[in-house]
Amino acid sequence: MARIDGFLGQPMDIPEDRLYSNEHHLWLRRIDEEDLAGSIEIGITQPGLALEEGWKEVNFLVGEGDRIDYDDELIHAETGLAQTYVKSPLPGKVTATNCDLLGDALTANPYENWLLRLEPDPTWEGCLSDGRGYIDWLAGSGHASGKAAERRGGAEAGECTTLFGGPQ
Repeated sequence: MARIDGFLGQPMDIPEDRLYSNEHHLWLRRIDEEDLAGSIEIGITQPGLALEEGWKEVNFLVGEGDRIDYDDELIHAETGLAQTYVKSPLPGKVTATNCDLLGDALTANPYENWLLRLEPDPTWEGCLSDGRGYIDWLAGSGHASGKAAERRGGAEAGECTTLFGGPQ
């Protein structure tokens, strides 16, 4: 588990067993490591929830079998601050949505609860971050203070990784 201290004034843990879409504040984890073209789980990160002061209501805008593209709106959420949309970090086909996920179930531990499952397009070659790369991105985001902003590293601190392979 990696950690960023001083993000929105608090420490936040970032699991290192998954990949991250920095600008979407989403984590992605393969469901079946053996099948690289298989489904992945997608969830919101703790910093993503903190920026919105938690989610009060979640409405899925997609369902099982829907085809989605990069940046398509997946979820509409009412938060402690406003209304927001969760956008897709990659193209593919939705295989499941976690409709039982509401309020406290999500905010208690966002890394234990997935939002939706997706079978990603095999030709997608976008770039995701590992845990250290996501922390470095957060440290430079303007929401970090003190030690978090100071620890922002260069490219060697985090790796750019594709969903289907290792570091690039």
